[in-house]
Amino acid sequence: GERASGPIKLEKDASYIFDQGVVDIRRAVDYLESRGDVSSIGLLGRSMGGMMSSVVLGVEDRIDAAILISTGGDVELIFTKGALGQDPKLKKVLESEKRPYTEPLNYIGMYKAPYSFTSA
Repeated sequence: GERASGPIKLEKDASYIFDQGVVDIRRAVDYLESRGDVSSIGLLGRSMGGMMSSVVLGVEDRIDAAILISTGGDVELIFTKGALGQDPKLKKVLESEKRPYTEPLNYIGMYKAPYSFTSA
């Protein structure tokens, strides 16, 4: 898909990047399923990719197992107490009306297949 050619602005682009990542993962699953020679699908996500993967796992029943590495949930906690914390630009991300739909903790509990959390 089309990607930015210049620097991103976290406060403006974070929701788009996250949403597009979820779509990209689901399209990858579509592709693997369309091949006809794939009997099972695993998903590995690290850091923000793990957060995106948590959302995907909650809505995508075609993934048979997952490993999430150095990831998390509770976006508000991550954006206020984590490595990115205290950046006033992030307040706009946290106030987005889309935030409940991109909160990993709202989805990971829906996934019923095997998964593992680990740190790098």
